[in-house]
Amino acid sequence: MHYHRRGIKSAEGRYHRGQRVGVWRFYHKEGPKVREGPYVEDRPHGRFVEWFTNGRKWHEVRFVEGERQTPEAKACRERRGEWVQDYEKREQGCMVGRSREGPWAGWHETAKPAWRGRYL
Repeated sequence: MHYHRRGIKSAEGRYHRGQRVGVWRFYHKEGPKVREGPYVEDRPHGRFVEWFTNGRKWHEVRFVEGERQTPEAKACRERRGEWVQDYEKREQGCMVGRSREGPWAGWHETAKPAWRGRYL
């Protein structure tokens, strides 16, 4: 088990020979679960479920050997960026350095889409 600085659980799962294996659960710094899915040889691999910090299901996403398998995330990696999810602000997109690039989207608390945009 891992903890945020204030003593709140940040992740739970098991290790085998120093590597994450099996189902892992990740928690926001305020406590709610925000992501859950399987690890194989220390990397996300399989179907993950992600939630907003209010507990509503956000979406399901597939990982293969540690990489998110969506067209947007793949395009982000090609730009040498990092695909990020902000579970508190309910938005996601590609960060290249300190800049937003490419498609970004945000959601209402109800998990319905709120906005979509493209950063150049």
